[in-house]
Amino acid sequence: MIKTVLLFLITVIPSLSAWAQTDSLSQQTVYEFAQEAPQFPGGGTAWYQYLQTNLQYPPNALKAGLEDRIFVNFIVTQQGKITDVHALKHPNKVYNPDLVREAERLIRNMPTWIPGKVGGRTVASRFNMPVTFSLK
Repeated sequence: MIKTVLLFLITVIPSLSAWAQTDSLSQQTVYEFAQEAPQFPGGGTAWYQYLQTNLQYPPNALKAGLEDRIFVNFIVTQQGKITDVHALKHPNKVYNPDLVREAERLIRNMPTWIPGKVGGRTVASRFNMPVTFSLK
């Protein structure tokens, strides 16, 4: 019984911390959940500063007084480059296309990240990042 439990723990627990898929375009393994998540260089404070400096509120959205939070999914490669950028769709909501384009542009133009790690080695991994448009 103890051997069965140990075998289960040894084989199942590590697989829960890092799930991977092969990206059909680049033929690279992309982890959905890395043991060590990728990081924006400089952390949360640097991310906020990047947003403040680089976000360009779309004129039509600004004029209409639109505010929203767009979640953007992307891959951080083993080299820390950003690829496969796309806004996530919400089942009950339609986002303003100008805000979506700006959120994707902002993510696409980010500096090189610190890549995620699995088993101590750098890996390509998916990441979701919110981009908030606020007039306050």
